[in-house]
Parts: sequence; structure tokens; C-alpha cells
Amino acid sequence: MSAPAIRAAFFDVDGTLLSHRTGTVPSSAKEALRRLRGAGVRLFLSTGRHLLEMQELDYVSEFPWDGYITMNGQFCYDADGVYFRQPIDREDVEGLIRLSAEMDIPCMFVEEDDIYIGHYNDTVRSVLREIHTPLPRLEDLRRGLEKDVYLAVIYCTEEKRRQLVHRLKSVRAMGWHPLAYDVIHREGSKARGIRLTCERYGIPLEETMAFGDGENDLEMLREVGVGVAMGNASPEVKAACRYVTADIDEDGILKAVEKFGVI
Repeated sequence: MSAPAIRAAFFDVDGTLLSHRTGTVPSSAKEALRRLRGAGVRLFLSTGRHLLEMQELDYVSEFPWDGYITMNGQFCYDADGVYFRQPIDREDVEGLIRLSAEMDIPCMFVEEDDIYIGHYNDTVRSVLREIHTPLPRLEDLRRGLEKDVYLAVIYCTEEKRRQLVHRLKSVRAMGWHPLAYDVIHREGSKARGIRLTCERYGIPLEETMAFGDGENDLEMLREVGVGVAMGNASPEVKAACRYVTADIDEDGILKAVEKFGVI
């Protein structure tokens, strides 16, 4: 199986580069990244996470990425600086603060240089334990009225997610866990971040490749020339992709780039 000459590849982190089973980046994924770099392919992270979270993940933070599409496309930067930012509207930040209290939904706010949560419960502890992420510090969410909030994470059921989003004006929510959802500006997405990144680097979308496993990866995987679903991806993600590779712990990334002749 071959693909157009691939000039850029975009990688989700959780469940794609980072194994939830081991809490590490598989050695085969590291090999794939090194070989892609050697082949002249530009490499970008495309994640719902913030840089502060990724600094806890040794290999992810140490690898020489060309750029970072973070917070689901809300904050994009490279070695030359930030080239796109899209905060949540202040009215919706106020709504999130109010609804978090009314509906007893734990809510985490992510700013440019800080992460904090209004309150914890067992759901938050369980979800973050699964992705090997420490608990953020407790903080009064009203702090989010003073600085830009680019991403909110709510920890709740799908039914509560629908109820909350329906009561807000200009946001959307995407799941990355059955009990955790990223809330961003309704115009935001990883796909938008990829388009802006390709414009910045002069790379046609048809000459790009992306890897993902979750709901927040769907638009990204449809946007690129070659969208690859991990074997551990949800059925919806698999159905949206040109190719489904092996599980993250079964050398899925390396097998895909070899299958398409990228390396």
C-alpha cells in the first residue's frame, strides 16, 4: 500500500503515542519517529493536552517535534512562537463555572501557562489514573474570569455532557474517555490546527498523515491525506479512516508507516 509523498505527520498522544497499559511510548513508536525524522518528514503533536502535562511524559517532551497543536487546536506553536490561539468566550467560561457547581460536574480549566480544577471526585481520580496524569491543583474556577481559558475538561456522563453544552452559547465538547470531555470554542478542532500548520509550512494537506484513536481525533483524521486509526481506537474512529493499524502496544504506528511506504 502506498501513499502520496508524505511531508508531515501528526500524532495524538493518549492511546496513540502513549500506551494506557504501560504509561510509556512503545519502543516501536520511538523507532518510527526516528525513521520518519530521518526521511525528512516534519513531525507534529496534535493533542488535547497542554504542554505542562506533556512535560510529565519523558519521551514525548524530549523528542524534537517541529510543532505543537495543543488543547485540540486551540493553542498552536513552534520554535518561532505561538501562531494561533482561540480562547473560550468569557460568557461561556462564566457558564462553565456556574454549571459546574449547579450540576456537580468537576471542571478543569487550562490557560496558556496554568492548569487547575474546581473540585475532585472519584471519577476524576480514576480517569487521570488511567492516563498516568497527576491531579491538577485545586483552585477557585472564578480565576478563569481573569485570564484566557483555552480548554475546559468536564468529568461526567454523556447525558450530563449534553445537558451542559446545551446551556452554553459557543462551545463544543469532544470525548477522549467515556467520563471525560474536552470543551473548546465551537470553531476549534485539531483539524483547524492542522490546516493552519500546513499553511505555515507550505505543505499540501494531501501530503500529510495523522494517527489517532479518540472522538477528538475524528476531524483531524478526515482532514489529512492519510488518516490512520489505531487498533485500539473506537469503532467510530476506525470507520472514518482510510486505514486501521494494529494496537498501540502491537507496534501500530511503525506498521502503518511501513505499510504506506513512508519509511
